[in-house]
Amino acid sequence: MLVSYQCHCPHMMGIKPPGPPSGPSPPGKLPDGDEGWDYDETAAPGIIECSSPTDHYRCQEYAATGTWNYLIVEDQQKGAITYTFDRKYNEKNDGTIEMALLDAFSRHSPSSLIAFASQEAEKEVGYIRALTVQEMDSLSGKPGHRPISLEKFGPNELNLLEPALLEVRTGSELKLTSESLKRIDSTKEFDKLLDEYKYVFILFWTSNRMVSLHTFNLWSRVGDKIKVPEDTLLAHVPCHENSDFCQGLSAEDYHTVVSYRNGQNTGKTENIGDEEFYENWIELSILGPIQKLSNESELSKFKKGIVNGKKRLSVTIGVFPSEQDTSFQHFQISAEKLAGKYYSSYFINENSKPAITTYRHSEKQKRTDYSGKFDPASVMEFITKSSIPSVIDISTGFTTEILFYQKRPILILFGEEFEPFSKLSARQDARKHYIFTKISGENKNIQKAKEALGVVGNEPVIVLLNKDRVHLISISKPKCPDHLQKLLQMISTSEADKVLSTKNPHPLRFLQVERVNEIFGFEETIVLPDHTLFMDSDPFSRHPAISESGGSGGCPFMQGGGAGGATEGGHHSEL
Repeated sequence: MLVSYQCHCPHMMGIKPPGPPSGPSPPGKLPDGDEGWDYDETAAPGIIECSSPTDHYRCQEYAATGTWNYLIVEDQQKGAITYTFDRKYNEKNDGTIEMALLDAFSRHSPSSLIAFASQEAEKEVGYIRALTVQEMDSLSGKPGHRPISLEKFGPNELNLLEPALLEVRTGSELKLTSESLKRIDSTKEFDKLLDEYKYVFILFWTSNRMVSLHTFNLWSRVGDKIKVPEDTLLAHVPCHENSDFCQGLSAEDYHTVVSYRNGQNTGKTENIGDEEFYENWIELSILGPIQKLSNESELSKFKKGIVNGKKRLSVTIGVFPSEQDTSFQHFQISAEKLAGKYYSSYFINENSKPAITTYRHSEKQKRTDYSGKFDPASVMEFITKSSIPSVIDISTGFTTEILFYQKRPILILFGEEFEPFSKLSARQDARKHYIFTKISGENKNIQKAKEALGVVGNEPVIVLLNKDRVHLISISKPKCPDHLQKLLQMISTSEADKVLSTKNPHPLRFLQVERVNEIFGFEETIVLPDHTLFMDSDPFSRHPAISESGGSGGCPFMQGGGAGGATEGGHHSEL
């Protein structure tokens, strides 16, 4: 038998209130019609009965034989924790069980719950223990999960602005006022607005940080540009004038936009992009992690990538026989973990077997089908990898961590489309070993990048960039994708055409500078050398890479929804 509870962040943003908490906060209300993931209509509320035949996905993770009772606490701050009661320590009477339960719940509450014990139990001592990750993996008797690899950024996040480049700007021409954004100055006003509006999006910013100033400028442009429904509010909190309200925020939090739905925190983004990036993120937050397609017409339109009247770079569709199907439940879990990043939907067809497909309409291979076992981990891996373009256009910039702080060599096509290059990029095995990119057009910073890489003239050329080693391949050499692949294998072990110095600015940084100037206006920017860009990981990153063994929960403000906030931590049994 499984007993499952959900714990919610005790404070609106994960920020401690000025005084001691007055008591535990009640759990947040589930949306209408949502019974919770662990709802079992055949058992008592909060209890999943696994002794009789069932296809409830939770039961599949535990032993099919024997007698056992586990308590699962779904904690947004610590992740899903599974507790076990040892019979020999708790069989004295019901009071020991009561105290053990209160002990477990106290670990997920802002204050101890022991004071709520009954008179019969208050003098007893209960014993409860959290299972380790290794114990959780061995419970079902099945072999451990294979490692998974998730793409950190979605198709809407491929050209984010680099904060380090914003930091060195003066910001003298930035407009720092907004009539379209609602200003929030107090907790009372904050709570009132959460009650008044169904959707609320709030930027926390300060005038004391250059990155934050640029983010506010962008956020105010978003407020001026887009028309939001009457039940939606775009707002900002000027933390330089409300230090108490913003107590405990880090530097990164000062360029973070937080989303709320029906008073509950649903996600956040600390990424900085152009107006279109924020517009898409708001839209994805309002749509929710997954949409239900009611008829064949809606299904056909979504397959074409059309969502809310606009054509999207990629969409993912799941087709299932029913909403009670375990495969659908796992698809929904995956979509919720990736909320705010992908356009995902599902269609119910009673005569269909479970299937998941991603459509990318700008690609030669427009359709990619999922072929896994419909477990949440592999579904997440499929969605994140199948949604990214085979060739990333970096002509006008790119997200730093897509090309830097990773192990794969970068292939750059300078010039127009080259068939062997595009066909090779369509192969999944090739994308495991290389990142395929392209640069087209000409401007001052593209020219600087070409010169720094040793590219001479305007003839099309392929650059293989492996950290500091540059190899040049004339497009007249490879005749087909297989030939190009063999050339790459041979070249990777040969002497480089050029070796970049870590004492000079990285050549690709100039492309990011061009993007910043395009959005905020030209400033003469000094691009500084940064040796860490040649490393496999960012040594100063506050956020580890997405855990390959599963994600972790967290306070909604500090981690938000989606994979972007995943860090190594508490074990998630659904992964």
